[in-house]
Amino acid sequence: MLGRKVIQYWAGIYASKTYIRDVFPSAGPKGQGLTWIGWGDVETMPEWVKTSPFPRADIKHTVREGIMQMYMVENGMGITQLPCYAQHYCPELQLMPGTTLQPDRNIWLLLHGDLKDTVRVRLLVDFIADELKKLRPMFEGTSTRAT
Repeated sequence: MLGRKVIQYWAGIYASKTYIRDVFPSAGPKGQGLTWIGWGDVETMPEWVKTSPFPRADIKHTVREGIMQMYMVENGMGITQLPCYAQHYCPELQLMPGTTLQPDRNIWLLLHGDLKDTVRVRLLVDFIADELKKLRPMFEGTSTRAT
């Protein structure tokens, strides 16, 4: 297996604009009164929640699918950590006040070693890598939403 790291994406703690307007102002210290939307079957508070600006927010919802989390946040059900490119597709999402985007994971292209010398496969991998690199501003949270 051969791998090529193509791009790194950034993530942040997001809520809907209405959630920030209606719920955030009444939140107590360290996020008391806010609601986290968690990842999967989490029974204990993950470390990234403990070290966030909102460690006292309750985890009231957990889902396994990132797209579902995005829609739950968009519909005002709470806050969660999402890749910044989610905002590109859901303009209702907004970074929580007092937070910033942070480098998160990398996107890799993987190729079976037996295919590394196959021209059509190499051309496809190079094309995909080039197209992903063109989207760098979206993955780093510096682009505006496409129309």
